[in-house]
Amino acid sequence: MSNDRTQWLAERRKFIGGSDSAKALGISKWGGPLDVYFDKRGESEPLDDNPAMYWGRVLEPIVRDEYARRSGQCITYGEGILRSEAYPFMGANLDGRGADGRVVEIKTARSADGWGDEGSADIPANCLSRHLTSASACNNRRERAIAPGRLAAETAAAVAAGGRVIDPTDWMCTPSTCPVIVGDILLYRDADHLTTEAADFLMPLLRAALFA
Repeated sequence: MSNDRTQWLAERRKFIGGSDSAKALGISKWGGPLDVYFDKRGESEPLDDNPAMYWGRVLEPIVRDEYARRSGQCITYGEGILRSEAYPFMGANLDGRGADGRVVEIKTARSADGWGDEGSADIPANCLSRHLTSASACNNRRERAIAPGRLAAETAAAVAAGGRVIDPTDWMCTPSTCPVIVGDILLYRDADHLTTEAADFLMPLLRAALFA
């Protein structure tokens, strides 16, 4: 292991990062809360490098360049460790940042389990837990999240059956982005369902639209 990587791993022990969060919450298949505890105390066994870790590092710049090409954005990286001023125990290493401020998170998965179609909003459930200091990494662009073809088909079917369609997209998305958090409200509990708090938040808007 290089001296640079050894030093970086030592610095990571000083804060809770994205990879630690899912473990601390008990929703990671790569470890649990006790693993985080022992790691931060420097009492865990050194993690041997393996092919998955190696290829993740090798492919990261390739994926970053391809994302820049597809998105048409200049992607900056190499900001180092970022620490929260409000919560110093929280930190992050960003894989990149787009010219529009979008956080770029790069993953090289060995299977498609938990991931939806390309460009969809379907991502593994622990995404937000891994980005407590950069939740925008889990956001989706509006044109990709809405699936306009499916929405048009559902609208046509409802109208043909004599139904009325209320489209809540503008209540949860900006003209360009569909975030996972609005204010202090987490909108989704998984890829397809709202949280109870989000439903309560949207109820007055839905009631007004129904009786307009």
